[in-house]
Amino acid sequence: MNLPNIYGAGAGFGFSGFDGLSTSTDDFAGFFTGDRIGVAFELASRHTLAFELDKTVHGVRYSLVVNDALDAELTAMGDTGFMRFVMAEHRILVGCARLAKPVVIAETSCAQFEKDDCLITEETGSVTALYTEIDNNVLRFAFGFDKTADGAVSLAKRGIFYNVDEIMKKRIAFYHSLPVCPLKDSLIEKAYYKAFSILKHNMRTEDGLNKLAWTTPDRLPHRYMWLWDSAFHTFGLRYISEELAARAVEAVLDRQHEDGFIPHMMTPAWSSAITQPPIFAWAVESCFARTGDRELIKRSLPKLRAYLEWNLKNRDSNKNLLCEWLIEGYINCRSGESGMDNSPRFDAAACMDAVDFSCYMKNEYDCLSRMESALGLETQAKESAGLAERIADAINLFLWNETLGMYTDRLMDGSLSNVMAVSGFMPLWAGVATPGRAEKLIAHIINPKTFGTPLPVPSVAANDPEYCTDMWRGSVWMNYNYMIVLGLKRYGSEMLANELAKKSVDAMSRWYGHCGSLYEFYHAEDKYPPQTLDRKGPVTQPIDIRRASVNVADYGWTAAVYVALLLEGFYKA
Repeated sequence: MNLPNIYGAGAGFGFSGFDGLSTSTDDFAGFFTGDRIGVAFELASRHTLAFELDKTVHGVRYSLVVNDALDAELTAMGDTGFMRFVMAEHRILVGCARLAKPVVIAETSCAQFEKDDCLITEETGSVTALYTEIDNNVLRFAFGFDKTADGAVSLAKRGIFYNVDEIMKKRIAFYHSLPVCPLKDSLIEKAYYKAFSILKHNMRTEDGLNKLAWTTPDRLPHRYMWLWDSAFHTFGLRYISEELAARAVEAVLDRQHEDGFIPHMMTPAWSSAITQPPIFAWAVESCFARTGDRELIKRSLPKLRAYLEWNLKNRDSNKNLLCEWLIEGYINCRSGESGMDNSPRFDAAACMDAVDFSCYMKNEYDCLSRMESALGLETQAKESAGLAERIADAINLFLWNETLGMYTDRLMDGSLSNVMAVSGFMPLWAGVATPGRAEKLIAHIINPKTFGTPLPVPSVAANDPEYCTDMWRGSVWMNYNYMIVLGLKRYGSEMLANELAKKSVDAMSRWYGHCGSLYEFYHAEDKYPPQTLDRKGPVTQPIDIRRASVNVADYGWTAAVYVALLLEGFYKA
């Protein structure tokens, strides 16, 4: 087994809800630093636990680098040492080292002082304590976080009694419990287990209004629960546990409002006022297809139907069965509701019948129909299937752009948008496209002038005047690639589906090898490292995750898609 061992700046670090209590209200999470070995914990300000290497050390060889543990061998002049640390609890990091020692680097807003043999780093409501001991020439340490100095000291002094090696064995045992990587390529195998590390890292326990175990896209900066992210997570989580996958969707459905509305983002204390792509019936049906859990669909069906009815009531102003995303005033996020925040589709800030929204709705009603039929609810199943068919007819009637040979959005005056975006391939995924139109869509996927870039499929066509590296203005998003792979398979283009899956997995693996992470999005020309791509503005140096213009590392749905593409058999070596 080739476990992840690539250290990458920006990769997340923290305690997982898979192993115990892990809430967002007092989260002790951070990321690996780039200027030295260490973890920068994002608290009220940044507390960095860094490691100073003995001046004789001239080499570091990592054997394990995952989202809650690191193990490295240090090579020195005529000597060897090591550095090992792991999250023991959600507010305690423990470790041991030889030829290295931990130090705490704090921002200027913090005070540092000694208390009860601990190094205290303090600011209002956010305190860390570092406690160290020497035992047989090995430095043992514990790093605790609390709201008070006394509390942080208590955690650190309790943490020093943990057996680091035993905790490491438990963390490694997680990877041995997973399905074996189907490919024996060393780098792919490391990236495969890294993907599972990310999925595990982003799991949280119940917290405030979140009454069930839940997932988040990443621990920083998206530390809360998001609608369509949670659905995508299930396609990877199910290989850890079918129950965890089901809980991920039920946790979101549990936050549904009485009128059927589901917010796009939910914290333990409040939720947003917009929604997101409806793909939850798809996620629930996928769970049911693997487990046959009829109770899951019994619990979910009324909520799923209410949500789709809310969309038809509130997001179809012209009542033509084609839904419209909410348009916002923020220039870099005209439609956060669509999930494609800054796509050129929305540059005119105009309301449109949206091809992706409408395809999601069609697919959701198809999924509802099949689940209702499984429960013997034939009247409801027939009704859902009929509505799905009517939505498909409306998409084909109003959203096919013959001039471009692609499905595009439709303005309220009846004119079609000339923006060719990845959303236009959703009729393949939803089974909407006629055979002739499917052929034209497939031709675009292999056309280097539109979507056949070195790493397909860019979020807008390569010949669009706005095409660039900035998020949804040209970069590649692997959740869309996954849906397009499924769509290609649906229309009998198995070879192209496998080719797209292979290019996607190979790119994610290669950049993991260079950078140590799986990212939000990737360069369509496959030339630039993901962390150098623009994100709602130019990327800044040094990279700081507190700035919006940073491509997020260790992204949840990217990890889920990586796992799904391999374990669902799409990658052909």
